[in-house]
Amino acid sequence: MYFPIGWPKVMKIPELGQYNLKQLTCNRDRVLFSILTGDSLGIWFCKTSEGHLLFYKLGVVSDQKGLYMQTDSPQANLRRDSAELFIKEIIPPLFLELSNEVFVWDGKITGIVCITMTEFMISTSEGHILRYRWDGSQYRDYNLDLRRIPFCINQQVSKAIPIVEENTYVIDIDYSPLVGGFSIVLNDGRAAFLTASSLKFDPNVSY
Repeated sequence: MYFPIGWPKVMKIPELGQYNLKQLTCNRDRVLFSILTGDSLGIWFCKTSEGHLLFYKLGVVSDQKGLYMQTDSPQANLRRDSAELFIKEIIPPLFLELSNEVFVWDGKITGIVCITMTEFMISTSEGHILRYRWDGSQYRDYNLDLRRIPFCINQQVSKAIPIVEENTYVIDIDYSPLVGGFSIVLNDGRAAFLTASSLKFDPNVSY
C-alpha cells in the first residue's frame, strides 16, 4: 500500500488457509492499520462477525522499547551520513484483548462507521442504522429506519419519499464530519447521502 506522501507502507497478510481476507482499513490519520480475516485480526502501527459486535481493548506493551531498530549497512557508501535520514518515531508493540461481545438483534451487520470518540453506527440487513456506544450499549432513541427517512431524487428537493421497496438495506456506509452526513450504498445499486439539521442525527429530522 502506497500513499502520495510519506513513507511507503507494506503490510504482510496473515496466512489465510481456508479463510479469506475480509477487510483492510485504517484510521483517518493513516497511522493505525487493521487486517481482518476469517479467523484473525491484525493491527499495524504506521468486518465484523455476523450478528455480533466484538469489542477489543487495544493496549501498548510498555516494557519494550520498540518493534524496529534501524541499523546502517556495513558498506560505507550505503551508510547514512545525516541523522535526519533515521526515523525517530518509536513504533510500540500492541496487544488485543477481547473485552465485550454484543448480540445485534436486527439481522446481519452490513457496515460499520465511527462518528465520534464515544459512538459508532452499524447498518443491518433489515434496513436499519443502529447507534452504539463504545461500551456496547445501544442508543435506541437515535436509531435510523430507512423506511422512515425521506429521500430526494433531485437537487431542487421538489419531492421527498422514503424507501418503500422490500428487502432494501445499506451494504456500505461512511461518515464525513466535514460535510456532516453519511454516504450510503444500497443493495440494489443506488447511493444516497444522509444528513440532519443537527449532528445528533435525530431520526425525526434526518433526510
